[in-house]
Amino acid sequence: MFSTKHHKHKTILFLVVSLLALVYVISKGAIYYLDSYAFLDMRLNRSVLYSSFLKLYTTIFGSYFEWPVICSQLLLILYGVYYAINSLDSIFDFNRISYIIILVMMLSPVFYWHLIANKLLSEALAYPLLLMVLGGSFNYAIYKRIKDLYAVVLILLLLLLCRGQFIILVPLLLLGLILVSGRQVNKKQFFIGLVLLLLTPFINELIAKSYNKVVHGYFVSNAMTYVHLVSADFYISESGNSDLFEDEDAQNYFKLVNASLNAADLSREKVASKELDDQEFYDNNFSKICNERVHEIGLNYFKNKGFNYYDQNIYLNALCKGMFPIMLKANYKNRIKLFLKNFKTTYGGTKYLILFVMLFLLAIWKLRNSKDPFYTFVALGFGFMLANNLLIAFVMYPNNRYTFYFDWLIFAVILILIEKSSLKQTVSK
Repeated sequence: MFSTKHHKHKTILFLVVSLLALVYVISKGAIYYLDSYAFLDMRLNRSVLYSSFLKLYTTIFGSYFEWPVICSQLLLILYGVYYAINSLDSIFDFNRISYIIILVMMLSPVFYWHLIANKLLSEALAYPLLLMVLGGSFNYAIYKRIKDLYAVVLILLLLLLCRGQFIILVPLLLLGLILVSGRQVNKKQFFIGLVLLLLTPFINELIAKSYNKVVHGYFVSNAMTYVHLVSADFYISESGNSDLFEDEDAQNYFKLVNASLNAADLSREKVASKELDDQEFYDNNFSKICNERVHEIGLNYFKNKGFNYYDQNIYLNALCKGMFPIMLKANYKNRIKLFLKNFKTTYGGTKYLILFVMLFLLAIWKLRNSKDPFYTFVALGFGFMLANNLLIAFVMYPNNRYTFYFDWLIFAVILILIEKSSLKQTVSK
């Protein structure tokens, strides 16, 4: 463990970097996107937690909410980073250079391209929450303390209410709990963790539905999952696929979307005829395919049938849910190809995908006979990354907005390896 003096120096480093981050964030001001206004309006299908977060600030500060919001977002990010890096530092005892590098990499989404503290988007809360879930999971895996398990479950619930994509972490954490249970975890503690993790998705769903009942008057989930999910299937589908559906609404809706995609040269058929890369085109035009056509055309279809805005969203999601398995079965080869290309892109290329997956598998293999916390960290971190990227590659598209959460991991792994190597050399001498 590190000395008090050593820890004091790291605390000073953290405060200095935090002050720089504060100055930088204030200099940038609030940054808006189309989704920002949707969160401010608390629209259906938007994050429960982030919409409520913004509502709290607009209620207290009125039209002057921007500065309190971005400063609060930064403070939450700083706390998430502090929690995660100290969880690692308590075990690996980084030297000051390694500590500052990992700290800067964890905070890099604040300083460069993403600017998450300034943007009025849900990742401003999702990022620190994810760091705390990862840090808490690491703490539990090492120390087997029940308080760390409770913390993970509570923060995971908040994370799911912020960004639904992280539902994929639940089965991963269940698997991790089973593996850890063989290492001096009593049966009662294992059972508590198992029940809590199994209940988390259901509690999340109940809270989301209750929120929508209070805010919108409808006891429904706020997820637009299937609209996103079928967008890739519409993209790769062929005009004749309308005959696959027995339901009249499905047939009509398919024809409308397919015709619109073809007219705008946004279908895979059109892309292939121009000899363009189908995955790269899908990545660059996802918003035009999903938001402007699959979603908007669907809403208008049910609007013309006399439904209000809320029912339009509900019936559209239900329609897409029924269409998905039929479309997937009809074009599964091209769907798998697109998924694999998306998955590769989430890692930045084939060689990086192979590197991360091999490191993850190596860590899992090593943990069979080793209690080295390094392998625990690699297995957890790269496991989180792998699960998230698999989901994003299949359901959405490989935009860095959904994958940046793990950009710092490889730097931490490399620095820990360097320090472990230096320590071995020192001991041998």
